[in-house]
Amino acid sequence: MNRREETRLLYDLCFKDSPAFTELYFRERYSDERNIVMYADEQLVSCLQLIPYSMTYCGTGCVAMNYISAACTHPDYRGRGWMNQVLLKALRVSYQTNVPFVTLIPASESLFTYYGKYGFAKAFDYSEYCCSSESFHSDHVVTVSFCTSFPVDAWSSFENEMRLRNNSVQHDRKDIQVVLEDLSIFGGMFLIARSELGEVVGIAFCIPQQDRLFVPDMICRSAQIRDSLFAEALRMSGLTTVCYHSIPVNEPVHHLGMARIVCAEPLLKQYAATHPDCRASFQLTDPLIEENNGLFQLENGILTRNLSGEAEEVTIPQLTQALLGYHPEELSPLFKTFEKQNPYMSLMLN
Repeated sequence: MNRREETRLLYDLCFKDSPAFTELYFRERYSDERNIVMYADEQLVSCLQLIPYSMTYCGTGCVAMNYISAACTHPDYRGRGWMNQVLLKALRVSYQTNVPFVTLIPASESLFTYYGKYGFAKAFDYSEYCCSSESFHSDHVVTVSFCTSFPVDAWSSFENEMRLRNNSVQHDRKDIQVVLEDLSIFGGMFLIARSELGEVVGIAFCIPQQDRLFVPDMICRSAQIRDSLFAEALRMSGLTTVCYHSIPVNEPVHHLGMARIVCAEPLLKQYAATHPDCRASFQLTDPLIEENNGLFQLENGILTRNLSGEAEEVTIPQLTQALLGYHPEELSPLFKTFEKQNPYMSLMLN
């Protein structure tokens, strides 16, 4: 039995996904190179996938990011530290390959605390809104169509809009095609709205869920275009209520994903260069990746580092939230000059 087959057996044991989704996952997401594994008693007992993505950062482009997916341990071997070893190895592999961020989506509320022990911090939230068809104010000059793939102009619009989201996970064209295939497995719809001139003005990913239509992500030029997309999606699905996720703006917000810095210095250097008014001096402590430890100072757009000295101690979770702009006002006064942002992730096959 090869590594892929062993991993699929463990996956099927630990997760109750549909055969169609599992087939998609192992065809399009799995690779031996991404697979972090641990063996005991001559069998695979714990593993995860490190899936490469990119993320916008500091408004100057993208940085590499690994996303932890399908983390699982054989039921007979849980509570023995096997996942601990897998996670530590995943962090080390990410550091050695110069991937500065690792992210994940906890499968339950209790796992936020578990992953916090490895330096992960809450970083990606969302707002959820629900509305019925009676509240829609559609734009009647747009045409909404059902698609199974991205036309070239629609992809360009989607990519450009995604790049405008600061500190947000990005999807390349191959990845988004996997997202569309995942939609089709669950009876979902991919809708595109066009103006009278044929210009793409809105895109929505829609999934029917019992008594509602769920929209995990969308882009649109106006609220009226959004409502046009929703109206067509409801007509096609036979449902009457839409619930959609968006970048968090108003309370309440819901926690979704976590992030961890694994290569601190290059991220700090980039942050300093793009935030010349930001001033801070701190002693970074990282018990799991000791190469990150040191005294850092940001001033006048320059980062300086010393291996020793005296300054306020900062942990990796604190620095992760500060650099991503995740509620820096709730952190130490040290970060009062750090820019507040709304980090965002969506369409992660979660």
